[in-house]
Amino acid sequence: MMKRLCCLPASALLLTLVTLQVQARAIHECVAVPQASTATDMPAGLDEFEQHLWTANTGQLVRKGTDTLLLLRLFSESPGVIDSQQFTKITGSLKGYTPSSEGMPEVVDARLTSGGAGLAHKGDYWLSDSADVELHQPHKGDSRIEVKVTAVGWNSYRKEARSFHLQFTCQLKEIPVEKLSAWQGGDGNLWRSFGPAGEPNGTACTQPLPQRLAMLKIEIDSLRFYSRLDEDAFFSRLSNTSGVVSVEGFLRTINVSVDPSAVDEDGMRELIALFQRYGIDMRQLRELETTEFSTWMRNRSAYWFKSMYPDQ
Repeated sequence: MMKRLCCLPASALLLTLVTLQVQARAIHECVAVPQASTATDMPAGLDEFEQHLWTANTGQLVRKGTDTLLLLRLFSESPGVIDSQQFTKITGSLKGYTPSSEGMPEVVDARLTSGGAGLAHKGDYWLSDSADVELHQPHKGDSRIEVKVTAVGWNSYRKEARSFHLQFTCQLKEIPVEKLSAWQGGDGNLWRSFGPAGEPNGTACTQPLPQRLAMLKIEIDSLRFYSRLDEDAFFSRLSNTSGVVSVEGFLRTINVSVDPSAVDEDGMRELIALFQRYGIDMRQLRELETTEFSTWMRNRSAYWFKSMYPDQ
C-alpha cells in the first residue's frame, strides 16, 4: 500500500498533466497457466548480461508443473523517447482456480519484477519475492477482472527500495505452457522477455484497448488518503472510469494513463467528481474537453466551473 501522509491541506497536492503527441502503447495481460510451475534454477553457461536478464525474470519464467499460475504482464512505451519501455511482471499461484468457477480465486506466493526494458541488462530493476495480489470481479457476469497489487521491491543496482501499488482491469484468459511467449514467461529466450513486440505465436493479449493511441499522462504527487477504504475507493473508481487505461502508484506518485477518445460523458463526469472529491486541480481536466462535452462542462452554475475555468 502506498505510504499515507495524513492531515495535510488539499492545497499541498501537486498535479502535473502532460499531453504526449507520440504514439504511446500500454498493454496489460492476465493469463492463467494450468499444469505449470516457475523455473528457479539459473542455467549454466550464461554470460554476465544473460545472468542479469535471468535475475530480472526471477520467479517469472514458467515450465511444466502441477500448479495453476497467474501471469500479470504490464508494458508501456513512448516511441521516440529514449529508454521509455517499462515492464512489470507478477507471477503467483492460483488457489482454487477452475475456468468455469464463480468468484475469484486466491493468489499466493506471488513475486514481482519491474524496471526499464532497455536497462535490464545492467541489473537496473526492482525485485520483490512477496507481492500481495487481490482479484475482484467488478460486476457479476462481467468477464473482466480487477487486479490490485501491492509490493515493496529492492533494486540492487541503485541500492534503494520502491513501493508498488498497481490497479487495473483485464480479461483473464488461459494459455498452456507450450504456447507462452518469451514475454509471458515461456520459450526460454531471455533477450525477448522484456516486451511483447514481435511475439511469434500471436498470443499476446492487448486488452480491448487500442494498441497505439495518443495517450494523456496524468501524474499526481502527494495525494492524501485518510483510511485504507478511502484509498481503495479512489483507485477502484478511477481505474473503472471509461478512458482510463492504467493507474499505477509508486511511493507518493500516482501515474494515470488516459485515452481521450475513449472517455464518454459518464466517464468525464466521474473524473470531475473524483477531482472535486480529492481536491485535485480541476483545470487539468480541460485537456479532455470536446465539442460534445463543451456545453455542459462550461455551465457557469455547475459546481466545478470556477475550479475548472478560474480565468473566465
